[in-house]
Amino acid sequence: MFNEESLEAGEGHRFLDEVLCRVQDELFDIGSELATPPEFFQAGMYQVGDDEIKRLEKLIDQCQEDLEPLKSFILPGGGRVGAYLHQCRTVCRRAEREILRLSRAEEINPRVIKYINRLSDLFFVLSRWIAKQTGQTEYLWQRGLQQKPRKG
Repeated sequence: MFNEESLEAGEGHRFLDEVLCRVQDELFDIGSELATPPEFFQAGMYQVGDDEIKRLEKLIDQCQEDLEPLKSFILPGGGRVGAYLHQCRTVCRRAEREILRLSRAEEINPRVIKYINRLSDLFFVLSRWIAKQTGQTEYLWQRGLQQKPRKG
């Protein structure tokens, strides 16, 4: 997606800033949508749609072009920015569970849940992508590190 020269000029960070600013705007809009009962919606009020979801999916695909496929789980990290993006993913997953709970009690736009789900996927991919762009190490999960048997 970016070559070394463009990264030295900070294009990777500018790209990330643009993505995150747009996401913040959309999250404010979604917050407004969730706070407005369906009977109070008026023509022209924002509702998340398929276009926003497709845009997130396209961003995920773009970033994954630069990444090696995963063969194991990775531990959150990948430098400071990567760690913050992992934290965003975790908060996003929590929000997804809360919105799902809300949907059982109130009518909500089902695209909101799908958007938040894709957003958490985007945060995961962005954390891996920025780690690669900045030369940070990703640590793989080591399943069941073997403990030495205790002597009795």
